[in-house]
Amino acid sequence: MPPATKAPKPAVLAKAIENRIGTDARHLSALEVARLLEAPGWHEAIAALGPPWCAGTSAPQPNWLLAAHLAKWMDGIQYVGATLDDVAASFKAAHPQLKLKLQHLDGAFIAKLQQLYAVMPGWSASPGPAAPAASSGWEAVVSPDADAARLEKVLTLLAEVPLSMTLTSELAARLAPKQPFQDANVVMVQHMLGQANPLVEALTQCGMDVKRAEYVGIPYQQNPAVKATLENAHGLEVTVPEQGNIDDMFRVVCAAVDRAYQRHLQNGEPILILDDGGYASKYIMEKYRDKQHLFTVVEQTTRGLTEICKLEGVEFPIVNVAGSYGKRFESAQVGDAVKMAVRRVLDAVTTTPTRKDVLIVGAGKVGEGVADSFAGDGARITIYDPYVTPGRKKQLEKKGYVILTDKARALDKKFLVVGCSGHRSIDMGDFLAMSSPVFLASASSKKVEIDTLGLGELATDKEGKLRKILAAKVGEQETFHYWLKDGRIVTALADGLPVNFQAVNSIAPELIDHTMALMLLGAAQAMGARGKGKKLVDLEPTAQFWLQAQMEGIHVKEDSGPPKGLTVTFGEWTYDATRADWMRIATSPATPPEVLHELFTQLSAKDPMDPIALAILSSRHELSERTIDAVLGQRMVPHAARLLQNELLTDAQEDRVIAWLGKSYDVSAWGEGGLTRVVDHQAVAVTGDPDTGWRYHWADVVEQQGRQYLAFRVTTARDAVVHQLADALLLHPRCPEGLRLNLLTETWRIASTPQVSTVLSLMNPAWKPEELDKLLPELEHAAWSTFQNRKETGARYAYDLIECLRDHPSATEATSERCELLLVELRRRAAERGVKLRGQEGWQPHPALGIKAPDYGDG
Repeated sequence: MPPATKAPKPAVLAKAIENRIGTDARHLSALEVARLLEAPGWHEAIAALGPPWCAGTSAPQPNWLLAAHLAKWMDGIQYVGATLDDVAASFKAAHPQLKLKLQHLDGAFIAKLQQLYAVMPGWSASPGPAAPAASSGWEAVVSPDADAARLEKVLTLLAEVPLSMTLTSELAARLAPKQPFQDANVVMVQHMLGQANPLVEALTQCGMDVKRAEYVGIPYQQNPAVKATLENAHGLEVTVPEQGNIDDMFRVVCAAVDRAYQRHLQNGEPILILDDGGYASKYIMEKYRDKQHLFTVVEQTTRGLTEICKLEGVEFPIVNVAGSYGKRFESAQVGDAVKMAVRRVLDAVTTTPTRKDVLIVGAGKVGEGVADSFAGDGARITIYDPYVTPGRKKQLEKKGYVILTDKARALDKKFLVVGCSGHRSIDMGDFLAMSSPVFLASASSKKVEIDTLGLGELATDKEGKLRKILAAKVGEQETFHYWLKDGRIVTALADGLPVNFQAVNSIAPELIDHTMALMLLGAAQAMGARGKGKKLVDLEPTAQFWLQAQMEGIHVKEDSGPPKGLTVTFGEWTYDATRADWMRIATSPATPPEVLHELFTQLSAKDPMDPIALAILSSRHELSERTIDAVLGQRMVPHAARLLQNELLTDAQEDRVIAWLGKSYDVSAWGEGGLTRVVDHQAVAVTGDPDTGWRYHWADVVEQQGRQYLAFRVTTARDAVVHQLADALLLHPRCPEGLRLNLLTETWRIASTPQVSTVLSLMNPAWKPEELDKLLPELEHAAWSTFQNRKETGARYAYDLIECLRDHPSATEATSERCELLLVELRRRAAERGVKLRGQEGWQPHPALGIKAPDYGDG
């Protein structure tokens, strides 16, 4: 390299760049341009010129990683004579997500990168694959050219670091004009994974100066390819504690926060921290309590959120990405990543979880995702969670999982135990209850899930020797067999660290892209939240939805041209998509409630029975109070019925819906008046179906002697309203007791006419064993009566009655046995008539209410 010389005058320097480099200079940093001019010392003068004489970035070598990717690509070309233009064209064809970013990439630009980065092959026309060398035997196992093998490994690792992530890049392009991070001292506490490169690039594009920023890596792995990329391509200071040393993590984060504060003292700018685990927030409250106004934090993990909630007196804004709706997409991805990581270790020790018993500890979103992934691999799944709710238990059991709250039973005879609870869930007592051999894995943050110290104590002999045997090494992670003093083997995958950190990418970049985009969005929101005195700040819902929409392929409608599908407006944006696209949004657990509300109100205003609007109400996700208000304001029974199918309604929301249904039933069935606003309980029933059309039935509001009543014009309308109100209530455990007990007080109704309401009433979980025992003879009489008198309809009704009683969770063993005998006889007699009885197996969703129910032609 020639000695540094004084840079020429700006006009002369600009002319030199134009002549030597041309328009490619705008895609090169000032340092890269200076090196191409063979005058590295001129980089500051070139940076002062700015675009188009160099890229307007603070990163010193922004093309460093691209050069590594291209080097790997060029080494893989298997035919002779490929030109550098061929290299550029084929590389862009294989990476369509980089199409816009690399529009400038051509053979001439690659030639310039060859001059800058010696890692790239020097040819201008490909030589084709190298001829195989003669081998004496061992060279077939280990390459004789150690340097070449090392370079190949380096390029392989660097090529796994993503150059870009689509969502994160698109969001950065939207934020870049405002440069939200140009006045910030930034600390990133993040994983040492390939996703770091696109995130840092996006932050830089949006104004972050790498000279006022640093990166603290979480030491689940060192990942030198990622560290080298951040340091060389971005010029970022990177600190990573010793691998696995989680205890030292807090000290390293504290030091980074202290350095950011020193930078603040020099430049007067605020401090922005992208945190993972609550480390920074905890330290701010310990050391900078009186300087909280200087800080803003973005928290990525539920674990970090738990730590933050323990802090008192927090006054600086903490943007809650961990609790955002979009973060829910990550659960299934983590499940797949954990499964794949476990499989790699088990492959190394020549075994598999297929057709074996796997225990998942924790019934949350991550636990379910891990269970789903292992079940897809053929494992038999048990989930242990002492705090699982009845609704959650039922939901998971529908997937075929065994759900237990007894830990000893759960641990018995398990091949693999995966901790997904987010806290210490596998301790010394559990090790003693496990079978041998058994494999343990953690899917949680930090090193909290498995008591590895206790495990080590159980494996330490009388002489103080820790009987620990290396089982496998996958990536940087080591898995150990612990040989316990009682002779059993317990194998801790990754030695108790989170298991899914074995490679450059824990989760495929395309899948983790959404989470990184949420962090970028949160960082921008954090910069705007300073001084507003709010502790936890939720991500703005319409901005969250913009990301979700991009991920689902839904785009903002262009001003000109007709709509391509259904247009819906949220905030300042109108989206244009097909109904299938909107149905995915309506049923997604990651759609913000505010967005669901706007979608519901816009669709139901045009068609109250729009299938997308109905799916919003019944799908398993949170709904806002505004949506509950809208449903009760429209007073449609099918809407309320679907709300009761949504397991994530709050207790207060459920109370409101049940109270409205119950009062509406009383007013419609018994004519109870005297309400201040009877119109609020003017329930609307809906009959028909989407094919033949919907018919709406309701009563008129009349007033007599100062009191309001509901007056139905025709009996059929009243029957439709009363039946649908009853059907909506009867399946719910909190159905009004009087409605449920009608079966006991008016048993003659059971045999009078086959009615859906009667069957649904039997399915109500609130029945007690003694009440069911009283009903049994009446049901038996009704079954035979309707069976004899009503032919096929009567046979189906009789069978449904007895089957529901047999399957009721409160039915005694004697009652169930008696019902089974009756069912056998009913099937035999029906077969003689040529009628096949299927019971609940043959039920279909009610066209209006959405609940699975029989059809006896009773409306």
